[in-house]
Amino acid sequence: MNEHDRVKKRLEKTAIDLFLTNYNKITKKNYILLRQQEIPDAIIIDDEGFKLGLEITHLFYDSTEAKMLLGRTENIEHKIEDINKLIDRLNRLLKKKRLIGPSYITEHPCILLVRNASPIFHISDFKENIDKIKIPKGVFKEIWLLTRDPIRFKWSLIKLR
Repeated sequence: MNEHDRVKKRLEKTAIDLFLTNYNKITKKNYILLRQQEIPDAIIIDDEGFKLGLEITHLFYDSTEAKMLLGRTENIEHKIEDINKLIDRLNRLLKKKRLIGPSYITEHPCILLVRNASPIFHISDFKENIDKIKIPKGVFKEIWLLTRDPIRFKWSLIKLR
């Protein structure tokens, strides 16, 4: 496994852990990670043996921010960010996932998890702009946004579908 794949797997594992902590509180279930894999990125299982696929994607404002946050550039300058541009990027990401969604069809229902990686925008930004988010119909049983909640000093989930 090359360095890029190792970083991707670590990011996914962190997202899975954060998701499970929040999802279990919301659903009053006790899902745990059964395994990480390629498509979907993970299989989770509850106490009753019910399995769900979990496809994970990360939302960055742009490629410059992604490189900065992943330590792949020495450039520390970045332009002013606008929530509308991030929402547009989220909508493009959701559309892309909808188009390739049929490849995620497995024997288990599949959830799409979008982790907001931007340190600038938080849960309140997305809640204020929820009407601008275009939720795709498709193969995903549920779509969740994992984002920071600076008031509670932790990561939180917003159910998009």
